[in-house]
Order: sequence, then C-alpha cells, then structure tokens
Amino acid sequence: MIGLVGALVVIVAVLLVNGGYAYRSQCPQASGSVETSWSYQISSVVPYLRYSRSGCAVHSATRVGLAKLGIWKISDGHGATGTVDHTSEWTDLQLAKGRARCIGNGSSYAFCSCVITELAKRFTPDEATQVSTAKRLDQLPAGLARRARLATAAIDDECR
Repeated sequence: MIGLVGALVVIVAVLLVNGGYAYRSQCPQASGSVETSWSYQISSVVPYLRYSRSGCAVHSATRVGLAKLGIWKISDGHGATGTVDHTSEWTDLQLAKGRARCIGNGSSYAFCSCVITELAKRFTPDEATQVSTAKRLDQLPAGLARRARLATAAIDDECR
C-alpha cells in the first residue's frame, strides 16, 4: 500500500514539474482567428517561471489542465459586468450577413453563429468593421486592439 501511494506521489510530482515547462500560446490574428501553439521550455531552470510571448495569452500546461477540469477557469479578463453588450445595436440583417460570410469561408453554422454572437456582444457594428479591415491589430486604437485580442481568445475558448 505504501509503495502504491509513493508511486502515485512520484507520478503526480513528475506531471506537475513537466506541466511547468509546457506552455500553450494563443495569439490573435488580424483576420479574427486565434493561432494556438504549444512549446516546451526545457531551457528554463525552474518550471512555472513565466514564459511569455508578446501579444499572446500564455498559460502553463498545468493551468490549461485545471481549466479543462473546471477547477480554475481561464478568463479573458472581463466578466459579465465588465463587458458592455452591443447586441442591440446590430440589425438582424447585419448578423445574418456576418454569419453567411463566415459560412462562406468554410466554417460550420454552429461555429459561425457562436462567433457572430460573441462579436455582436463585444463590438458595435462600426468597431467590428474596423477590426475586420485592419491588416494587423497594432493598427487599431489601443483599447480596440486589446478588446479584439480578448474577443479572439474568447471565441477560441467558447466556439471551438
């Protein structure tokens, strides 16, 4: 029995240390998509010392695992009280056109409906046009660029 408990402790310790070297990076693209990649930072002397990537949301594998288990949710930094809902500013026609454009790019109806709903909540129609026409997010005003990064991360978490 003691051997089993000892083995379990060793396995958990190895997983925790290893999880501190593996990082998921989610980088918003100007097109509205999010590039997700994983890296293993074995060159770090101590695990969990923050690996970062400019303009990206970065989390350790342990943090991602805890979020998947529902223990420690990864938030985009805006709760329901911190985000202004702009849905009422959109017409049904604007929403339908956005959904159709998304489907025309080869995405599923369910995915496109989720994306359009998220965008309508977070942006006015004019802001959404600004974001969609920018070639790079750094071309947008700082506040709008930040909201665009948060929106792409939320879309990646909620709609995929």
